[in-house]
Amino acid sequence: MNGELTKMKEIDKKSELILNKKTKRLLDLQDELNACENELKDVKEEIIDFMNKNDISSYDAMYGDDKRFKINKIRSGRVEYNVERIKKKITKDQKSEILEKEVEIVDFDRFVKIMKLKGIKLKDIIDCLDIKEKVNTKKLQNLYEIGGIDLTKINDCYSIKENEYLKVKQMEE
Repeated sequence: MNGELTKMKEIDKKSELILNKKTKRLLDLQDELNACENELKDVKEEIIDFMNKNDISSYDAMYGDDKRFKINKIRSGRVEYNVERIKKKITKDQKSEILEKEVEIVDFDRFVKIMKLKGIKLKDIIDCLDIKEKVNTKKLQNLYEIGGIDLTKINDCYSIKENEYLKVKQMEE
C-alpha cells in the first residue's frame, strides 16, 4: 500500500499509519457484514421452513420486554410462459389476442434497401428482424374470463416460480 500512497501524494508516516489502520478496520467490518448477511439469510430460511412445516403464515414475537413484532411469511410468484408451446395449442385469434411481439431490426441498412424494392415479402426481410414474443397476462386473464380460452389447453405451457420471504414489522404499543 505504501507504493500507492506515494503515487497519490507524499504523506507523513503518522497519516499513513492512520490510513492503514482505518483501511484494515474497513475490511474487517466488510467481512463481519458479509458473515452477518449470510447468518441472517440462514435464520430466515430456518424460520420459513418451520412456518411451512407447521402451516403458519404469521405470528407475533416479543423482543425484550417492550418491543412487539409481527412476522409474516410472504409468498410471491411469477409465471413463466413457454410461448412456442402455447402457439401450438391455441387458435390464430387467441394468439393475436394474448401474444405481443417485439421486433428489433438488426441490420437497418439492409432493411432500408429491401423496403425500397417492389413486391416485398416477409421472407425477404425476416432474417433482418429479431422477433420476440411474450404473453400479455392481463389479456390472457380477460380472454379466460369471457370464455375465449380454456386454460386447460395450455396447462403444460407455463411454470410458476415462487419466492418466499419474511416481512418483519414492529407493532405500535
